[in-house]
Amino acid sequence: HKTVYTLTGRALRVDEDVRIPKSIGDLPRIGVEFALAPDLEQLTWFGRGPHESYPDRQRGAAVGRFTSTVTDQYVPYVMPQEHGLHVDTRRFALHDGAVGVEIAGTEPFAFSASHYSAEDLTVATHDVDLAPRPEVIVHLDHRHRGLGTLSCGPDTLPEYRIGPGRYRWSWALQPFVAQR
Repeated sequence: HKTVYTLTGRALRVDEDVRIPKSIGDLPRIGVEFALAPDLEQLTWFGRGPHESYPDRQRGAAVGRFTSTVTDQYVPYVMPQEHGLHVDTRRFALHDGAVGVEIAGTEPFAFSASHYSAEDLTVATHDVDLAPRPEVIVHLDHRHRGLGTLSCGPDTLPEYRIGPGRYRWSWALQPFVAQR
């Protein structure tokens, strides 16, 4: 994974280049994860919504502009797991009601914002085992695998799996000021 950061005026442009070897045949996602300040609870995005959507489950989610909170992105599945993804996103902002950050892609991408890390969800066996983190955990995905797991039901169709190869994408981070 090679990342190049370029400061362009008010924005930080990030160019990502990931190479997956042939020995790795099926990945859950290709993207980046980072944490943001706890007070960036307000969420707005232009992409699919208002509920979660995935590459193989998106027909019921229209493309539009949506608002929510990071807390409300959590989906209380019986067994804690990945949740709150939004595919076909062009941009999203996390803010405190006044200021924050906006992330935009050069092509549609998937993102999620949560108070739980992937590790938190993996070790929990019930939702009562989860303790929300104060910070906001962001996943910004160039590619995301479909939902099937073959654990209870069918596996993900081949066209929604992520295999070896080279993946390149760009995104930008810039200041955000909320409309009042």
